[in-house]
Amino acid sequence: MRSPTLVQMHSVAKIFTTQRIETQTRTDITCRLRLTSEPLEEISMKMWHKVLGGLALSLAMHAQGQVDADAVSASVFNALVESSNLKREGNFDGALAMLEALDLSDSSAAELALVRESLANTYQMTRQHEQARAYYRLLLDEPTNLTPKDMNRLWYRLATASLQLEDYEDVLRVVEEWRNRVPHPGPDSLKMRAYALFWLDDRAAALVAGERYVTALRAEGDAVPSSFANFLKEARRPKGETSDFYTTELRGLARPDVLEMLVGANELIELRRFAKASALLSEMIDAEGATTTDMALLREKLAWVLGLRRDMVGAREQYRRIVLAPGDLPNRMLDQMWMRFASACYKTQAYEDAIESAETWKNRIGDPPPLYFRLTAMAHWQLDDRESAIGYGKRYVDEAQQAGEEVSASFKALFADVLGDEIVLGN
Repeated sequence: MRSPTLVQMHSVAKIFTTQRIETQTRTDITCRLRLTSEPLEEISMKMWHKVLGGLALSLAMHAQGQVDADAVSASVFNALVESSNLKREGNFDGALAMLEALDLSDSSAAELALVRESLANTYQMTRQHEQARAYYRLLLDEPTNLTPKDMNRLWYRLATASLQLEDYEDVLRVVEEWRNRVPHPGPDSLKMRAYALFWLDDRAAALVAGERYVTALRAEGDAVPSSFANFLKEARRPKGETSDFYTTELRGLARPDVLEMLVGANELIELRRFAKASALLSEMIDAEGATTTDMALLREKLAWVLGLRRDMVGAREQYRRIVLAPGDLPNRMLDQMWMRFASACYKTQAYEDAIESAETWKNRIGDPPPLYFRLTAMAHWQLDDRESAIGYGKRYVDEAQQAGEEVSASFKALFADVLGDEIVLGN
């Protein structure tokens, strides 16, 4: 997927810096354009749309030369800008009220398209998927000089609305119509088909569609999203052994915009744009309207990014906040957060906290893996509690042998003189 070029970005900025727009608005838009254009070659159009929120379609249409500078009235344009700002602040009701209050009786087809997509997007962000689906359908039934790329995006969002409503049969109908009406429907149609077939319990067909999606992405030079790679792993599991990651419970844990942000953060992480991912995640954590569960999911991803940036103190703080306020995280995920918190405490020399949180982790899961004994042994050693350290250390070696694991290098470095040949290559 190609990024907007510098020429496109500048042309959009010039269109928006007209005399009919307030100076503050011009400054805000210019700053946001610069933010999302650095570096241009590493940011996808999808992420550009995400950051710019309700202005996405307007920006794209202007940049592509589909609408001239005077095609959108000042009242409609300013409503789109203000509703976008309200959504960024978490005030979705205010954004909907502003958009719904617009008098569109004399509006052009282009203005109708802009407002309808902004309404559909806002309804989807507030889990009002029926309304979102109705607006996306309206947009597609009354197209306004849409390019194949625009149509692919709208068909994808229509299919997503049906998927979120768990109307899997409709997802398949939408995908079929999508592929019939768009000359080059793109890989996303295969992805949506794979999801729908999986939830209709046709795993074999879901895997076929999923593999075709992966092949199509690679043919275009695009990476496979980590979320879809995880989905394929789940789809390949024998029936009845699917993990709880893709259950209805987890899919309904957070707002769609939060889940979309997590996917976007994964894309930035794959590009090793850790600073950008951290900034976007931090901004959404602080946004109004985020639930405790939303914040826990966002903090988990932020902690992971901070760990990749070697900011273990920052990662430890995020894990601490998660375990103190987990919201509705599934037990399996919360167990993992306690483990990561214990590990982060050890890496930041908070050894007593490491022991305490590791103990909480063990009590939660009942039968701890070798990692528990290794972490506890090393923390006791750092606190000069040699007796406890050696006891846990010997247990770690035994558990690692039974699990077929090699004894870790960091453990050997601490305990070689004490345990000697017992820890050489796990023997």
